Amino acid sequence: MQSLLRRRHWSMLDVQNLLNWSYLRRTVDGWLPTKTYALNLDRQSQFKKVNGISFNISTGKIKFLLQVAQSKEQGLFDANDVQEVLTKGITNSLFTLDQPAVEFPSHPFQEMRYGPSSLSKTNFLSTLLHADYLLKMISTGVEVCSEPPFQIRDASDGFMKRLPEWLQEELKPIDERNDCAIMNSVHRFWIEAGEIAYQHQFDENN
Repeated sequence: MQSLLRRRHWSMLDVQNLLNWSYLRRTVDGWLPTKTYALNLDRQSQFKKVNGISFNISTGKIKFLLQVAQSKEQGLFDANDVQEVLTKGITNSLFTLDQPAVEFPSHPFQEMRYGPSSLSKTNFLSTLLHADYLLKMISTGVEVCSEPPFQIRDASDGFMKRLPEWLQEELKPIDERNDCAIMNSVHRFWIEAGEIAYQHQFDENN
């Protein structure tokens, strides 16, 4: 691993920093906790939902209708996230973790590919990375520690414990499912956002 990192002028610290995203809480030894914790968001501006956007066509004023989180456990994003999307002009995104070399199926790392380029060094990109990484850990049933030497353990012994039993059963690793016959045909899993339903209202008096 060290030699592969040196080729890119990286170190184990770079890997560690990628895994230790400030928004996610981890145990002191680098594992995801077995209990549910709130995201580490800005305490002064936590929101749980976007209800809409209001445009004043006379003045050009824009008002965001954001539902404030009543507790830190409800917070899903904050004002910094909203500002980041607007200033970076992020209107869509694409993200994938791929094997860096097809000829090495057991390569210890994966290559992060994303678009647009404006996602670079943003919490938006970190959200995509950790969502994809979490999906991989769930589908394989293996959790990777964020601290060197990046040990592994069964996900069922770690972060999966925070889920109710019925959901743990639904999210069992592929090779533990009763329909494991599909194993040979499974190539990859991904998360795809659908169309956002919205209503358009025009008020001449406002």
